[in-house]
Parts: sequence; structure tokens; C-alpha cells
Amino acid sequence: MLFVEDPGALNYFVPLIKELKIRELPFKLYSAGHATGFLKKKKIDSLDFSPEVLTSIQKNVQLVIVGTSENLDSFAFDLIQTAKKHAVPCVAIVDSGVNAAYRFRGHTNSELAYAPDYIFVPDDWSVKEYIKLGYDPFSIFNIGQPTHTIETITETSSSVRECILPVEAAQRNVIVFVSEISTGLNESQYKKNDTYTLNGRGLSLNRTEIVVEELLDSLSFLQLPIYAKPYLILRLHPKETKMDLGSLVSEFDYVSIDENPIELVSAADLVVGMTSMLLSEAHWLGKTCLSIVPKKEERDWLPTTRSGAIPCISDRNNLRKFMSFALAESGVNNASNKKRAQSGEKVFCVDKTLNILMAISASALTLNEFACDKMSYSEEKCYLRSDND
Repeated sequence: MLFVEDPGALNYFVPLIKELKIRELPFKLYSAGHATGFLKKKKIDSLDFSPEVLTSIQKNVQLVIVGTSENLDSFAFDLIQTAKKHAVPCVAIVDSGVNAAYRFRGHTNSELAYAPDYIFVPDDWSVKEYIKLGYDPFSIFNIGQPTHTIETITETSSSVRECILPVEAAQRNVIVFVSEISTGLNESQYKKNDTYTLNGRGLSLNRTEIVVEELLDSLSFLQLPIYAKPYLILRLHPKETKMDLGSLVSEFDYVSIDENPIELVSAADLVVGMTSMLLSEAHWLGKTCLSIVPKKEERDWLPTTRSGAIPCISDRNNLRKFMSFALAESGVNNASNKKRAQSGEKVFCVDKTLNILMAISASALTLNEFACDKMSYSEEKCYLRSDND
């Protein structure tokens, strides 16, 4: 039984579902929230979740897999509790280790109140975050980042640009801003506070608006002639609407909602964002990328900014310098489409992940049987080590 409601977790579920069908393994997929609409767009059938579903777990289910979300009243918590009650193994797929203390808290004060038997996370940093919370280190798997989607892009930047962008973008440098919502499990950290080193235009309190204002003003500061001004594209987050950014939307040349996000960033000369996974995927495509965050601590929220693979700026002067050099050095359609293989960054392998899930389902999981991640533990340090990839 699979359940998903958040677009982030959906990036793992879609390839898993396809592999389940290929192997002819029986499953039922339930969805709620934003995931339902996205599954329909991908022509994947799902069932609406209802409390009655819980009664079928004891007799008909061998494994429960849920995607985590920012919903404090998620049905995933009910599924996890019911599965544990009937000794059915349950797995939660976490698409980001940020706010680890809130993923399984619900409305309680316990960070692991609704924690499942196993947690699948995207990187080693996330592993450590859950170990810090007291979760069993032998029940955490680093399954990598779901970047398989970039394999589908084979055209050059220019051809993709011609297909999906307006004609007026053809002879200009294209900048795509990958937006995010200014809310989450710990909502206060998405609001302006005394630790912010970026303030935008001074009136906005939301994290995203402040970053957008800084980006727009850094370009205005350069005072470029009309013919040299970049073509600005705002890529909205799946949970975001134009209304969320108010009048700032009008300062972009184009707002992207329905376009394939990978195709969109592949058509850009520069991709700018905060800590979205789409920014990492653009980087793996070989695109010039920049992360802008209102305080430097947030660079730890994304593996590619944490490692320094993507430059991360939280200072206005440095932002203006970067934009000046980036625009001076970039030429229309000159970005490479070659995927970058980054050391220390593990890519999600659906085949390997499904093998682990099947072993869990059979209650015969022994880590040494798999050419995958091995868990090492000591009193001083807990960490996950990738011996074989």
C-alpha cells in the first residue's frame, strides 16, 4: 500500500510505481492533496484515501510506504500507526532532511511520535539529522536524490528554448527563478527575523518575497541597456499561486506553471533559486546555478549548496557582483546540457530501492546481502557510509 500527498515525495513514487508495474507486483496507490492532481497529469491512477482503508491493512497488506509532507494531520500518520499495530512493516520516504524534527511530530511534542519502522532519506546529512533525534541508525537508508528525470532531456538548450519559450526570449539571456513557498513545518523559519542578512525592499516579511526582491534589484542595479536585459522567468512552486508573490510577478517577463520543469531549466542560461531540488537538478544538467538565501545557515538545506557545488549568496553586494559577472560571461544558448557527476552526491536508483523494500516486506532484510549502503555505528559517531554505488 502506497500513500502520497506532497509533490516532493512524488518524485520518488512515480518511478517506484512504474517499476512495480514492470515487475507485475500488486499494489494499491492512495493519494491526497496536491499529489492527486500531479498523478493525474502523469496519467497515473490513484485512489482517494478514506479511514476505511485502514481496516484492510491487517489482512491484505504486506508493506506500507508513505511519503512525508508538511500536513500535521496527514493520513500517513494513521497508516503508520495502524501498520505498527498489526506488525506490518512501514516505510516513510523523506524528500528532504530539513525540519527533520517536525516530519513525524504531528500535533505532539515528540519528534518521532509517528515515526515508521524504516526511513528512506536523500543524503547522508539527513541520515545524521534523524540519528540526532534518536532514531535507530540501522533503520535509515540513504536512497539518494530523485534526479532520474534529467535523463529524458536530450535536446540542446536552443531547441528546447524554441519549443517552450516565447519568441522574444530567443536572443536574450534567459534567467529562470525557481520559487518556493514561504511556509513549512516550522513556519517561523520562513519569515524575516534578526538573523536575516538580506532584507529585500524593506517591507516584505516572507522569505521568498525578500529573495525575489533582492534578485530583481540586483539586475536593476546593473542598469543594463534594453537589448542586454535578461529574459526573466518565474517558475512557481507546485503549491504556489501568482497571488502569493503579489505585484512582484509583474516584474518577470514570463510565469511558468505547466511547463515541464526540467525542460524549462534546460532552456535557461542561468538558474536562480533558494533551496529547491529543481535547482540541484539544473546543476546536474550542467547549468550555471545560483542559490540566494536570506541567512547563510540555510545553505545547509540543500546538498548541492551545502557541498559548495552551487554557489550560495546571502549578501547583497556579493549578489550584485555575481550577477554582473554571470551576465558578462554568459552568452545566449551557451550552457552545456551535459549532466555533472558530483562526488558525494548519490542519485536515486529505483531498482535498488525496490529491492530493499521487497526485502523489508519479506522480513528478511540483512544489509550485507545488498550492494548498497552499509550502516556503521559507534558511541562517538553514527553515520551512513556508501561502500558501493
